[in-house]
Amino acid sequence: MAVHEFFRGISILQEFTSSLLVLIPKVDNQKSSDKFRPISMCSVFYKICRSIFENVSLAQEMIQYLNKPARGGNVVMKVDTVKAYNNIEWNFMIHVLEPVACDRDPISPYLFIIVEEILSRPLKKGFQEGRIVTFSLPKGAPTISHLLYADDIVIFANGSKTSLKAISESLALYETWSGQKARKEKSAIIFSNLISPIRRRQLLQITRFSEGSFPFKYLRVPMVSGRLNSNHFDELVGKIGARIGGWKSQLLSSGAKLILVKHVLSSIPIHLLTSINEQLLLGIQG
Repeated sequence: MAVHEFFRGISILQEFTSSLLVLIPKVDNQKSSDKFRPISMCSVFYKICRSIFENVSLAQEMIQYLNKPARGGNVVMKVDTVKAYNNIEWNFMIHVLEPVACDRDPISPYLFIIVEEILSRPLKKGFQEGRIVTFSLPKGAPTISHLLYADDIVIFANGSKTSLKAISESLALYETWSGQKARKEKSAIIFSNLISPIRRRQLLQITRFSEGSFPFKYLRVPMVSGRLNSNHFDELVGKIGARIGGWKSQLLSSGAKLILVKHVLSSIPIHLLTSINEQLLLGIQG
């Protein structure tokens, strides 16, 4: 009803644009604001609707072509940024928000998303101008240069020196504009098997990233090249084991334990299992 009224020119209630912001601790014994992850609970009308699961599936599909033969080889770059609102330049943020007439709530997670979308512009321009060579895919496949979802950034490109220099310049430009820094020591490059150790060292010197390996986490889901195996679920099993271990010390009836299993343990793997590509899930090896 509200959607139909909006397109008929009727003003929407202020409550539709309200959000409940909750800070979820990422580590124990938090001592600074960057140790919390902001989670926004808002109405569907106001929510930015792009599926996390589609992003994960697309990233996993791209990774399967990492070792496809190509001059220069393919690379996947996982960029880790400093996740703190107080690092963003406010003049830059105001300049970004003015064209879209967005609410300037300084603690809104959407500001963080909008600011990181600005990173797309120099990257897209680099690919369009040919300064960054595209990731090699089968003929007819759409070109995917990068995936952005909140603070998770993955870039797919050719592993030539020219490409990685241009990507580094785009990241540096974004840092200068926004004040949002990429943590080079925690960012990583995953190389195609066709790229020699000598060239890998040269590319790491250009970017100052570290060399990554599989599996790595994207939106809290392990990214793998090839088939999943049981080792990739060790962290999930550990989380479940830790919950069960805590319950053993409590005086709970069998009925109470059954309720905990149904409503707590069963919810833990939902995000991971929903996000995993069907082909990978069917090909799990022990």
